[in-house]
Amino acid sequence: MFLSHSAPEKVIISGGGPVGLLCSLLLSSYRVPHVLVSSASASHVPAGLGSALAHPRAHFVTRRSLEIMRLVTVPTSSSLSSSSSSSSLLSDVLAASRPLREWRTFAYGASVADTSDDAGNHWVGTVDHFPEVPRTSTQKLPPAAPFGPTPDCLHISQSKLVPIMLKYATMSKYANIQLEDELDLLHVDDAFHVRTSSGTNAYPWLVVAEGVASKTREKLGIRRDESDASSKASLASVHFRSHVLSDRLKQLNRRDSMLYFVSSPAAVATLVAHNHEEGEYVMQIPFYPPLQSLQEDFGEVKRLLADVCFGGDAKRVRADDAFELLSAPRAWSMRTTIARKFHAHASTSGAACLVGDAAHAFPPAGGLGMNTGLADAVALAWRVASHVHGVSKDAGALARTYTAERRPVSIANAECAARNLDDALAPVEALGLIPAAAEAAAMAAANLPVPRAARRTMLKATLSMGRTAASPAGPAWEARRSRACDALNTSSLRLRFPREDLGYSYDVSATRSPSPSPFRPVLRVGCRMPHSWLKMHTTGADFAAARPRWTRDGRISVLDLIAMDDAPPRFVLVLPLVRVGTGGADDVVAHDSAQSIRIAVAEAHLRGDVDAPDVVLVKPRGIPPCDVGEVHAHEALCNEPDDDDGDTTGICAHIREWLEAHGILGQTAVGIWIRPDGHCTDIRLL
Repeated sequence: MFLSHSAPEKVIISGGGPVGLLCSLLLSSYRVPHVLVSSASASHVPAGLGSALAHPRAHFVTRRSLEIMRLVTVPTSSSLSSSSSSSSLLSDVLAASRPLREWRTFAYGASVADTSDDAGNHWVGTVDHFPEVPRTSTQKLPPAAPFGPTPDCLHISQSKLVPIMLKYATMSKYANIQLEDELDLLHVDDAFHVRTSSGTNAYPWLVVAEGVASKTREKLGIRRDESDASSKASLASVHFRSHVLSDRLKQLNRRDSMLYFVSSPAAVATLVAHNHEEGEYVMQIPFYPPLQSLQEDFGEVKRLLADVCFGGDAKRVRADDAFELLSAPRAWSMRTTIARKFHAHASTSGAACLVGDAAHAFPPAGGLGMNTGLADAVALAWRVASHVHGVSKDAGALARTYTAERRPVSIANAECAARNLDDALAPVEALGLIPAAAEAAAMAAANLPVPRAARRTMLKATLSMGRTAASPAGPAWEARRSRACDALNTSSLRLRFPREDLGYSYDVSATRSPSPSPFRPVLRVGCRMPHSWLKMHTTGADFAAARPRWTRDGRISVLDLIAMDDAPPRFVLVLPLVRVGTGGADDVVAHDSAQSIRIAVAEAHLRGDVDAPDVVLVKPRGIPPCDVGEVHAHEALCNEPDDDDGDTTGICAHIREWLEAHGILGQTAVGIWIRPDGHCTDIRLL
């Protein structure tokens, strides 16, 4: 059973970006009544979902984030017992994403789309991140197999992603979405007393998804650590539309890049192609406070865009006509900050927890920021739902384990982002641009004992000299260009990070055994359950009622076993009907080995134990049919399909690898416990 949507709300979420909205969607999937408050700017969508285009930020979604979206079902005002009441967030996100042909590469050059006589020599080259997909392929999405049921990753602007998520969040009868609103934390006792436009209320659970400048985090007294390696520069983010640029890129056959790293005399810049077809782009340009600012140095921003984009052609382009600013330029800093803990005021009745940028912020290199936050959301949502539904009694313990699990992952991803930033700069530095030198020059100019105007002039001249020396106008361009081309093949920025996305573990002891190289998912306590295909054969009444979208003979991933359509979050026990052979032994049918644990789980369900797992019996490929007896109400019987769609790793192969890694030889029956976020929580010999 689940709570009524009219039950008192025990959870409030502050922040309506992708992470806050995913928290809301997951809580709705788990049938938890809750409130989400967000100011218009925090939700990145205009009031009332108007037509104005918000400034996009993140734009890259990883496989793990897509798997989490796959779990989301939204109970609307229609009957919850009908599969038609569940909406598909994932299908809409896939449909709105950009086709792979528009973003499969990163590009480096002295301009983006210069067609002047010498422009060909000014182009450095590209890095293709999907060499396994032919350039002539018309497939829209990256490949899915063999790591999971979703595409490997997606390119979709946050300004497109958030309205989709908001649409589904507002459809839910369990969500009270309050836009153009802000949360003010008043005080804390055994609950969090907050004020919003609807009044003052108290909630046992407070989810803080407000972003890096979170005021609520400060009120909670949670301090942050900042990396000494953080860049001292700020960046101007300029969001614009230019069909002239889009058409020119198409003419040059360069409309296949997500990022363009530009080293021009006008500016060092990174162009992010959010939508080539619509001509939507964001230019990131560094500047150096306190001597430089948006107001003083970006007044002629359209002219600057023309110089960076068109190089030698810039003077022939009418900048005012070629560029439409979609929002005012905004400044941001490339800092690495991580909260010292991700929870506060934890008690048996509730806690405050940080998610997303409120908990951690790091350079965008590698696209790890938002995706780390989306993984925070699922790690927290199932805990909150378990407590609200009475499955777990101690909210404080849940909050503390949330910090214990997610903070190390955030630290590891911050370190990865720092390495990625160095890799991204390697080709640029080969051209002669040294970011550290620019930062040193800015610091030295700021400390000169002369009037500020003179210091600004000196800094501007120094930076201009450095950019010109590193451009085609500088000495030994061909030699520098050759070194940059070599760097593209050795140390340039990568796009795909499967180890960081799928391979992290919540079990400290498990991290001592490194993942295979090259990376592939493995069965390990604390890790995401590795993907295998299953085909439903028989389902018990309770099992089917909790998952009405599943159909007999329908193919699902083992990662889908924890997806709840009509129930609070549950653990799932996977019982392969074999003894897995190691050390040369064959797999043998062993349905009787699971009988004792099946009986124990059945008795727990009869007693009404709310934490009793559902059970999935799996008949692996190549194993003859066997009699498993009655399939209980909380059980399902699945087969591994003979047609695995290129995914050749079945459950037995994963178990065999785990057994051999632990030195267990012979024929052994194994049970695998999967918790509601898809991570393996226990592996036991039966």
